Amino acid sequence: MPIALSLTGSMHDVRILEMVRMNMRIFTCIALVLLGTLTRAAEPLALVRAHCVKCHGQDGKVKGKVNLLPFKTMADLQARPVLLEDMIAVLADREMPPEDEPAMQAADRGQLIEALRGLLSSAAKEQAFLATPMRRMNRFQYNNAVVDL
Repeated sequence: MPIALSLTGSMHDVRILEMVRMNMRIFTCIALVLLGTLTRAAEPLALVRAHCVKCHGQDGKVKGKVNLLPFKTMADLQARPVLLEDMIAVLADREMPPEDEPAMQAADRGQLIEALRGLLSSAAKEQAFLATPMRRMNRFQYNNAVVDL
């Protein structure tokens, strides 16, 4: 956005003013991104507490052998990748929350699924895979491997 020259201002002053305005825009954008990142980190757990804990842990009620009440942070959830896979599957298939419970909004469901997928991805990177044992090839597999060379 061009700045009009004042009668007393020089071109140098105008450039400094433009740079200050640009820096303020950049600072504002960075602040908004950081604030959005901080609030988004807490939202998935808030969605789980609002829609899932009622049947899966509150007042000792644990349906489907899934207790979500002890999970206080996202790191707690990340430590259980099998549970994360199950949660993603039932949310993506719209099996949860059940029909007799209040429905989850589509935007909230999508946000929760994406957050859980991100957790699952980072959990997969952190956990070591089990070593696969070496297997011997049978005669048929060996012949096919030699032909492929």
